[in-house]
This record gives sequence, structure tokens and C-alpha cells, in this order.
Amino acid sequence: MEKEGSIYFITQNCLIKGESEDMKCNAAIVLGMLYYDKEIKPERRKILIQQLKVGLREGEQSKIAQQILETISGLAVRQQRKFRNLE
Repeated sequence: MEKEGSIYFITQNCLIKGESEDMKCNAAIVLGMLYYDKEIKPERRKILIQQLKVGLREGEQSKIAQQILETISGLAVRQQRKFRNLE
């Protein structure tokens, strides 16, 4: 339950209402990592991926770009596993 509260807090206060693109990007990375082993609602997935793409376009730091790509990859792998289980 504590994890759910943290996810909600980060989503609302950092990803959606974040004061800067940097804050939103970091929130998207953290949330992506938290969702590696958890089901994610399609609308949240869309918001996360959109923000990660913004971070890639604006990210000049190679470390941040690497984290973004790893997060997107993790979300994609999670989604792929979900579809395989449905077959």
C-alpha cells in the first residue's frame, strides 16, 4: 500500500504538476522503474512514455538518456510479457 501512495504522489506532484521538464523526466524514470514488476494502466503508460520521449529530445546528459532508454525498454518488456501471457 505504501508503494501505491508513493506512485500516486510522484505521478501527481512531479510528473503531472512538475515545475520543470527535468523534474517531470526524472519522475517518469522513477515511475517506470517502479512499474517494472507491476501492471500499469494504459493512460498512465502513455503519459510516462510521452514524458520519457520529451526527456530524450531535450536530454543532453548521456547518463539521463541512458536511464530513459533503459526505462522505456523495461516498460516495453513488461508489456511484451503481458501479451505473451494472454496468448
